[in-house]
Amino acid sequence: MSKEVFLRASALLDHGRVGEAARTLDAALVGPVRDPNLVMLRARAFAQQGEGVRGVELARSVVDAHPTHVGFRAALAIVLALAGDSDGSIEAYRQALAGGMDADPQIHAGLAAEQNRAQRFAEAAATARAGLARFAGDPALTLELGHALAGLGRSDEAVRLLLALAPQHPANTPLHEAIAYFCNYTAGADPSLVLHSHRHYGRIVAHYNPPIAEPLVVDRTPGRRLRVGVISSDLGKHVVAVFLAPIFERLDRDRFELFAYSTAAHPDDEPNRALFRRTSTLRDVAGTPPEEVARTIRRDRIDILIETNGLTRSHAQPVLARRAAPVQVTYLGYPNTTGCPNIDVRLVDALTDPPTADGFSSERLARMTGCFLCFTPPAEAPAVSELPCARAADAPFTFGSFNNVRKATDPLLRTWARLLEAVPGSRVLVKSPQFLHRSNGDDLVRRFAEAGGDPARMVLSRPQRVSHDHLAAYSQVDVALDTFPYCGTTTTCEALFMGVPVVSFAGQAERPRHCSRVGLSLLTALGHPEWAANSADEYIATARRLASDRPALASIRAGLRAEMLAGPLCDGAGFAERFGDALARIWAASA
Repeated sequence: MSKEVFLRASALLDHGRVGEAARTLDAALVGPVRDPNLVMLRARAFAQQGEGVRGVELARSVVDAHPTHVGFRAALAIVLALAGDSDGSIEAYRQALAGGMDADPQIHAGLAAEQNRAQRFAEAAATARAGLARFAGDPALTLELGHALAGLGRSDEAVRLLLALAPQHPANTPLHEAIAYFCNYTAGADPSLVLHSHRHYGRIVAHYNPPIAEPLVVDRTPGRRLRVGVISSDLGKHVVAVFLAPIFERLDRDRFELFAYSTAAHPDDEPNRALFRRTSTLRDVAGTPPEEVARTIRRDRIDILIETNGLTRSHAQPVLARRAAPVQVTYLGYPNTTGCPNIDVRLVDALTDPPTADGFSSERLARMTGCFLCFTPPAEAPAVSELPCARAADAPFTFGSFNNVRKATDPLLRTWARLLEAVPGSRVLVKSPQFLHRSNGDDLVRRFAEAGGDPARMVLSRPQRVSHDHLAAYSQVDVALDTFPYCGTTTTCEALFMGVPVVSFAGQAERPRHCSRVGLSLLTALGHPEWAANSADEYIATARRLASDRPALASIRAGLRAEMLAGPLCDGAGFAERFGDALARIWAASA
């Protein structure tokens, strides 16, 4: 009986039916004698329900009662991971391997997966490679190696690795999701291949999540207030929430009623989330099966449902595949098509997605007037500093990039190496979340040297957890260097707000990639499209030109914040009006 319950509850948990699994386990765990396997599974259910502390306590009680049972160590690692304790999970996996479970490839893959989640990418790559040396071709280990390579900026390697595995696993959801996602970071990916990879993933999601049978009831009453929902995992402490803020604060309530659906596994109550609670009907739907979420949205009679995750973690593609609203839109948080058949529209602008982009999107492209986003400056931002290279006669000229290392492609590193040679006495300061772990930074410096750069001229900086300190680090940067082909967004806005001009590489408009053209859109909205280059040579020339005229650069630095605040890039009210007009056009076009 316990085995049957275990198998049933495990299947329910795997399919996201956590409440049903919990009830099944609770019914089986009555009485004085309790099967420890079921107790451990109940601990997992607690963690999946968001009760991480309770789940971990229950799992540890099983381990303490069976200290020689290494299988329970591995199960504890899963519970700790679900509860958000990466360090504890990694240690539990290591104990399970040391205790005799090294013959199980799933334990090696579990350790690599948790190291990836903790952004210990160099360590995860080593773990996965060691596992593959023993279990050649194992799909889970290969997938984790791909994640680790992509995290280190080696997405081209990651995509090649996973594409070789794909023919044997045509319906493997995590595998094809990873291929599509990593294509955003690859330097040489053809937009047609990128579209194909997203469409293939979208077909897999649609297969497992068919539309709800009952037809939607659509109210086409002219002039009525539209009900707009946003579904996202990023409504708390995340940059997406910052970019959504002007919409939720200023969208015309005579025209729109707002709803927010949070898919965050561990929602927080910091100020961003409080904003959504104050300005909309907020519902937490994490851990709820996709069909139930879709039915909830249908009951709310949402007209336009906007998703902001794309293929990023905790995304809602299965919900949208069920057809939760008559018009479904992807916007903001993902720089590409989703490939999901039931997502109707992608909201962009005319610079990020010129007319030639239409053929590389599974959605209809709706272009906003002006830039497709609005930046809300942080209230705690420090003052703009003086130009760093002007502080002393022997001060180096410092280029800087605070983007995620995922975006550091080999062509980018070769371009940086050429730029430093073209500007004597210069260096590049790189700051990224990955540098919390030294081995990730060591890998980047090694790649920079392989690209022809002098390792001594690359300076790594650990990330600051406090926004004020993070922004203050721009006091060390004279000119910021955008990444390519995947541009920055928040990092670009922050650099500009701190008075630092940003050199971006927009790429070609004939076969455009949205991720490559965000910098162009931002710089145009700022009034400085001349800082957006169309080739690597032009990128170098633009950066060199800025570095060569230090009085002019000092003048730019002194006035850039005021220029930004006075323009459309920070005009929340104007942006909200333009956004509302775009929604109205999308709704009218859907009739």
